[in-house]
Amino acid sequence: VYSEDDLDLEGSGSVRILGYINNGVTCKDDLTVQGGNVTVVAANNGLRASESVQFEDGNVTVTAQNDGIKTTSSKKDGKGYISFLGGAATVSARGDAVSAETQFRMMGGTLTLTTEGDPEQNSCKGIKANFEVVISGGNIFANTADHCIKSDGALAVQGGVLELASTDGKGLSAEAQILVETKFMEVSLNDIEELGFQYQVSRQASNTTNAEPTSRKFIS
Repeated sequence: VYSEDDLDLEGSGSVRILGYINNGVTCKDDLTVQGGNVTVVAANNGLRASESVQFEDGNVTVTAQNDGIKTTSSKKDGKGYISFLGGAATVSARGDAVSAETQFRMMGGTLTLTTEGDPEQNSCKGIKANFEVVISGGNIFANTADHCIKSDGALAVQGGVLELASTDGKGLSAEAQILVETKFMEVSLNDIEELGFQYQVSRQASNTTNAEPTSRKFIS
């Protein structure tokens, strides 16, 4: 599927998109998912939009040999973001499951992410954003070969439920401050001492912390 303009996926039906040569869906402007059951299998990227991808409703399943859901352009102010307001997306990728050119925002819905690959050869993160990551609601379940969630700027977890596991990376990684104010977050397969050096964490909404050699939980 290719669009030179905005593209909306909506309705109550089902569609299966097979991109055997390149991307499953390519949109040159804004891509919005508002409903339906969408299955994408792609030799390259699953859903790729230049300016934005927004999920409002529906159920999307993506299997991609490169990135799963991706934006590529930050030329226009406020663009390049990926936003989840609702719905559900299950992404299996050999690149990054979700890759935002600028900002990743999660306010609702459910994301289930799986990546495979060698992080020394290519990026295979769960969620990656070049500007910032803001999570205020919804559910994120990630099992990744690289970092589960990576921001090249700030990372804020202000709500929602996160269950993160990485075989060769960190649960959370950011170039700037990481702020955690959520009811429950579990990061597994990380060393607690390493977390202490890597993260500047503020737990303003947390009353107790349970730490084990392979996990860290924040419970309010």
